[in-house]
Amino acid sequence: MGKGWLELELPGGVPAFRPVPASRPFLDLGALDMAERSVEQIDAAIAEVVAQAPDGAVARLVVAGVSRVTKHALDHARIAAAKARLLNLKLVFEPPLAEATTPAARGDRLKRLDVLLDEFLGARTLPEDVDRDELRRLGQEYLQPGQEHLEHVADRHTEEPG
Repeated sequence: MGKGWLELELPGGVPAFRPVPASRPFLDLGALDMAERSVEQIDAAIAEVVAQAPDGAVARLVVAGVSRVTKHALDHARIAAAKARLLNLKLVFEPPLAEATTPAARGDRLKRLDVLLDEFLGARTLPEDVDRDELRRLGQEYLQPGQEHLEHVADRHTEEPG
């Protein structure tokens, strides 16, 4: 609908919306999936999409699948030139899932220490005289006191102050 004003004839009139023309275009340029693309390909794709926006526009572009390292390697002079042509350009860089920082994403990537130890000991090449099951059991036994301590510390920090 945009900006505007209401006109109302008194008494008992019906309000009528009178639009005010926008002083500049507000554009959502969509999203680019740049996962596993080179820096040059990402630069070119951003430039191509941003070139479609008219001078003086306010624009937003989401660039997905760009790692932090890749983002820093982009041609920032080229991006600055595009920003200068527009009133505002908001580039939103979304990291690949492997770098996502939400708790759910970290949970998908990170494993508990006891699980990591069990997988490590399960895959490790052992001398013939070492019983793998006994080694796994001992490894878990050695982790147990540390795990209990961490749970105790976590409980203390989540308790309500009394």
